[in-house]
Amino acid sequence: MDSEIRYYREKELLAIEGKIYTTEQGRKYFVKNIYKIIGVGIVFSFLGAKYKGRSGYNGSGPLQPSLAEALELSYIETVLLIAFFYTLVCFIAHFAWEYQDKKKIKKLENRRREIENELGIKVN
Repeated sequence: MDSEIRYYREKELLAIEGKIYTTEQGRKYFVKNIYKIIGVGIVFSFLGAKYKGRSGYNGSGPLQPSLAEALELSYIETVLLIAFFYTLVCFIAHFAWEYQDKKKIKKLENRRREIENELGIKVN
């Protein structure tokens, strides 16, 4: 193998190892930041139930009814509904991102093995 090609393969191998490391560090975001996620959910649930937006261009129109008024639910029922959907979205995002991270790591590890076999080395 040409020394120049070998040099670039070794650099690619280092880059792949860095990508694997950063992907591993970023995994399980929701588990690592559970208190922040819960805090944002609580604030979102309580403020979202009574929020009234404006319609029209640049928010110049009349106030729209709040979610509690539109659904004809009590404030507490609306808060619980928002919290339920927030939790549902968080669970779906957690499992989707976990799947994507596993898929990305598997692809990177396969590429790393290919380069290691091509170079005739084994790096951990």
